[in-house]
Amino acid sequence: MIIGKAQRRSDNAAETFSTSPVSVSSMKPSWTLRQLLAILRGMALMVALLWGLILLNLVPSLVRGGLSGVRDRIARVAIAGVPPEQWSIAVTRMYEALGATFAFGLILYLAQRYLGRKLTSRSFAPDRR
Repeated sequence: MIIGKAQRRSDNAAETFSTSPVSVSSMKPSWTLRQLLAILRGMALMVALLWGLILLNLVPSLVRGGLSGVRDRIARVAIAGVPPEQWSIAVTRMYEALGATFAFGLILYLAQRYLGRKLTSRSFAPDRR
């Protein structure tokens, strides 16, 4: 049986322009969650790079003096350019800043794990209509 050109064009048009915006009909589009996950991953990558650079800076102190050498190095960095009467406050604030960035990185890691699992559970969930 010979099919005309008009019939072939309509078949191709049906394949090209699908009614569903995603390839699998059971997958629901969740653009905002994907964007939020990308933002969280980017921020987590920046915090991880910051911590990588901090730890790389502390490696020589760790090799030479152990943990007390690291503690002394952090104190020296914290008091650089600070008047002597404010040294204890500067060291305390340095430890608070390091703890805050570590906690922030941990929160970002847990949030992206949560969103990643939520997205995968949504993409494999059956359509409940």
